Amino acid sequence: MSLPSAQESSPVVMQRPAHLTALCSARRALYKICLRCSHGDPAEAEDLLAEASLRIIEATHPTQEQIASPFSWWATIIRNLARDRHRQRICRRELPELRRLDDSAEGSTHRGLDGLSSLLARRELTTAFEAISRLPDRQRRALILRASGADYDEIAREVGTTYANTRKLVQVARRQLRQIHDGAPSFAS
Repeated sequence: MSLPSAQESSPVVMQRPAHLTALCSARRALYKICLRCSHGDPAEAEDLLAEASLRIIEATHPTQEQIASPFSWWATIIRNLARDRHRQRICRRELPELRRLDDSAEGSTHRGLDGLSSLLARRELTTAFEAISRLPDRQRRALILRASGADYDEIAREVGTTYANTRKLVQVARRQLRQIHDGAPSFAS
C-alpha cells in the first residue's frame, strides 16, 4: 500500500471563473456607470450594480468566453436595467392603479407577473371582454363556441345556421376583434 502524494491529499481549491474575477476587478468602473445611469444617486447605483451583478452571474455560460468585450457587455446590462427601472418609475407615476397593485403585492413572497405586466394583462383582458360583448349575439356565440373547441357543425346547430355561414360568422368576429385590438377602424361586411 502506497502513501498518497502531497498533490493527492491537498484540499481542492475552488477558483473563481475568469469572467467573475474580471467582474470583481472592474467593479469600480461599473459602479461609475451605475452612478451615471442613476443620475448621481449612490443608493440607486448600488442597487443597480447588485442587480446587474446577479444578472451577469446568472447569464454565465460556456459561450461567455466568446464575448469579445465583457466590460461592454456588462455596461450594456447595466444601461438596460437602468432604462427598465426608469420606465417602471414613469409607469408608476402615470398609472396610479399600478401603485395600488404594487402596494397590495408587497407582502406576497412570489408573484407570477410583476406589477406592470399584471396591470397590462388585466387591461388587455378587460378590453377583449368589452370588444367581445359589443359583437352581435350570433357572432359572439359562434366565436365563444369555436374558442371553446366546438367544430363548425356543432356551432351551426347551436346557432341555427349553415356550416358556411357559421365559418363566416367566426371569421368576421375575429376580424372585428383584431381591428378593435389594433385600433383600426371597423369595416364590418
